[in-house]
Amino acid sequence: MAIGLQNQGSTCSMNSSLQCLLHTPRLSDFFAKSDKIRGEVANDFRKLIIESMRSNASVSIKPGPKLQSSPGSQQDAQEYLMFLLNALDQELKHGHDMRAATKMKPVKSGRKDRKGGGQVQSSLVAEIFEGQTRTKLQCPKCSNEASVTLETFMSLSLPVPSSTVGNTITLESCIQEYTKDDMLDAWCCSKCKSKQHNICKKMEFVKLPACLIIHLARFKCDSSGNVEKIDTAIDIPESVEISGQHYSLYGLINHTGDADYGHYTASIKLGNSEWRQVTCLFPQEAGEIEELRILNNSRNCLLNPSPYVGIRRRDRRKQPGERRPVSLECIYWQRAEQQTELADQKNATGFSSSKEETTTYGIPNAVAKQWEPFTLKQAAASANQRREIALRGSVL
Repeated sequence: MAIGLQNQGSTCSMNSSLQCLLHTPRLSDFFAKSDKIRGEVANDFRKLIIESMRSNASVSIKPGPKLQSSPGSQQDAQEYLMFLLNALDQELKHGHDMRAATKMKPVKSGRKDRKGGGQVQSSLVAEIFEGQTRTKLQCPKCSNEASVTLETFMSLSLPVPSSTVGNTITLESCIQEYTKDDMLDAWCCSKCKSKQHNICKKMEFVKLPACLIIHLARFKCDSSGNVEKIDTAIDIPESVEISGQHYSLYGLINHTGDADYGHYTASIKLGNSEWRQVTCLFPQEAGEIEELRILNNSRNCLLNPSPYVGIRRRDRRKQPGERRPVSLECIYWQRAEQQTELADQKNATGFSSSKEETTTYGIPNAVAKQWEPFTLKQAAASANQRREIALRGSVL
């Protein structure tokens, strides 16, 4: 259930980001069940999750002070989201306060590792939100992969065109622009020493995360160094495919206004269909409680003129070329039948005292809808009982 967060004075970017993370089940469940979390940011985030689970829509919650990156000043929602995820990631890895290390500075969405680099310690935050891209240059003459760069990311920052020239801009076209090949001029291969012109620099996804954060880069600096906002309308689909993976939108942060003064709101998907918009009517006033508005359908959410950051979860639908495994229930039924046949074979000669006899398996009880433990010896006894019943039936 969506809960209104209390505004602490220009904290709409923080509140909108927190609303999206509160509705990320794997993340919120982990923090709610973990009672030994260390770190100031992680502990304040855990308290917020627990309070939201105990409350209802008529109750407001005030986020803890350690969750703020720049108290009292306006913040960019995407930068705040990266600050928070990086702080949580570091505190879960190292078990101490990382707020000072990430405070008041933009956090890069990824890190670069050269080919052959060592493994990087991971946390649950990285497991949920972290993906990886690979960029490479290949010499067309000797096929040498001269430069391979691996970069991890927690957010894809997609370019937004300044002018549409009457055309509809889609999220898919922004993704294609982000992943398109770059052409480099006057490049020299380090292996064969040949000079190449118009060499292709390719980028591909090595790993896509369970929850994908997509940021539309709507702010840019003009020739004078002033920041301006790109208000290009972009068609945001509820479902999108990237490199064969399907993602469904469940959290959307919108920005209204210009680069100097703006306001962030969040739209959250609850359950399978209901969307709610969460907003402060007076974002400058501290103490105001976010208002919850029920949206009649997803289009009311997706037609927002200025979508800024979207969070999507990977669908569990069958992916192209994927072979679905046999269901767990079928596997265990099949295994139970195999063990029963094995018991029938061993029954005539008796059992030896082996580990196989006492290994506990599980078979589904269709009536009780639960798993019933059994051992191979119990399966043999059941086989004997069925055989005796069959013999009595044949005599009758």
